[in-house]
Amino acid sequence: MTPSRCNITPRLMKPELDRFRPQFSSAQVCAVAGIDTDTLKNWVSREKPRVVFLSGAERKKIGGRTTIEYSFARVMQITITAELVRLGLPPRRAALLAGSFTDLEDGPLPGRPDRGRCELFKTGKTLMVALVGNDCAQIVNFRDGMAWSELENSVGFDFLSAVILDLTKIDSRVRAALAKSD
Repeated sequence: MTPSRCNITPRLMKPELDRFRPQFSSAQVCAVAGIDTDTLKNWVSREKPRVVFLSGAERKKIGGRTTIEYSFARVMQITITAELVRLGLPPRRAALLAGSFTDLEDGPLPGRPDRGRCELFKTGKTLMVALVGNDCAQIVNFRDGMAWSELENSVGFDFLSAVILDLTKIDSRVRAALAKSD
């Protein structure tokens, strides 16, 4: 199978969904993601290529200034991006891979249960599997007792190497850190 490319176009988040409601400060984001303020400012200010996929609701004009409040989904995207950058990926590629979890439209896929954007699978672990040459990661439901060969099958093809993140653990870490910072 040929590696694919995808273009993530951020969509306006539904404000009624709690995980998409802007509510977190830059200081909270930096603390949770383990990055400094300068890195966050750099990522937010990049337009082409974009690294942080802010929705219109997350940017607020107050007088002549623009302030940003981040949604839980955006905090997750930045945290996943930071984790991938620490593993050696460039920020733009890391952001695209993170966006596969936080920003791509959900929908039924053959043999996979539905899950919403920035939502974990209801059972098992939610893993992100990033393959060489792909700008989009596979989001996989890794159930208890699942064999490695089943993981390969759920990704869709054999792979020699991959970056795998446990999104269930990242989600738990982000929620705990945000709860402490309130």
